[in-house]
Amino acid sequence: MYDITKKETFDNLPKWIKEINDQAEQDCVLAAVGNKCDLNQLRQVEVEKARQFAEKNRLPFMETSALDATNVEKAFSTLLIEIYKKKRPSVGGNSGPSTAVNEQFQGPSAIQSIKLESAKPNENVNQPANAAGKACAC
Repeated sequence: MYDITKKETFDNLPKWIKEINDQAEQDCVLAAVGNKCDLNQLRQVEVEKARQFAEKNRLPFMETSALDATNVEKAFSTLLIEIYKKKRPSVGGNSGPSTAVNEQFQGPSAIQSIKLESAKPNENVNQPANAAGKACAC
């Protein structure tokens, strides 16, 4: 996660990714998440630059706002989907991702089910949207 209003936090992502890859388990799930997209007027990290970084590093990408809850649930959902894809044994001997996964999740989350439609590993899983479901300025 980086702060879209502080370029140095974005510039530190390669260092953090390397440290995680060096120290964490091999199948660790990462995502590029820009926070504070509600502060677009203070933006120091352009969306397209961050999107390109994520694509280059084969990471899901999105921007969020903890203040107004923009994409917060989607960020967690995306990570859950990526974890599930990595941990799920292949079906029918196929080593690639299945074309559709419907899985029920139990617990305190508002997420009752998640449907995954054949996402490519470096494809953006979602587009920025605010809590009302409208396109986010970020």
